[in-house]
Amino acid sequence: MTKNTATEESTAHDTSVLLLDAEPTFRALLDDMVQGVPVSVIARRFHDAIVGAVSTVAELSRALYGIDVVALSGGVFMNRYLVEHALARLEAGGFSVAVNRDLPPNDGCVSFGQAVVAWAQERARGLVSPAASMRKRRTCA
Repeated sequence: MTKNTATEESTAHDTSVLLLDAEPTFRALLDDMVQGVPVSVIARRFHDAIVGAVSTVAELSRALYGIDVVALSGGVFMNRYLVEHALARLEAGGFSVAVNRDLPPNDGCVSFGQAVVAWAQERARGLVSPAASMRKRRTCA
C-alpha cells in the first residue's frame, strides 16, 4: 500500500491506495506469445488475471475496512466476460455485488452521476424545488 496525501485529521487507513503491479501479467502474456500459445488461451489468461485483481482488491478492502459490497462499474465492465466472471467470483467470496442495469457502466454512467450530484447540490441550496424540477424535465431527441 502507498499512502496518499494526508491531512492533520486523516489516518493511514483514510489515505491508503493499493497499487497492483501489472508487470508479471504482461511478462507472462509476452512469454506465452513467444512460446506460441494460442491467442485465445492468452486472452483468457489475461482476462482471468483482471478478474483475479478485482477479487484481490475486494478482499483487501474487506480486510482493511469491512467493506463487503462491490460495485462493478466503469468502461472495463462493458466486457461481458469480465462482468460475468468477476460477479461469480465475488459472490462466491461472500460479497454483495452491484452491476449496472439501466445505465451503461462507462462514461455515460459517470455523466449521469455528475448531473445527479449537481442537481442535488442546487436543490440543497434552494435553487431547485423538487416539484419545479419535475415540471421542467426535458428529454434529449
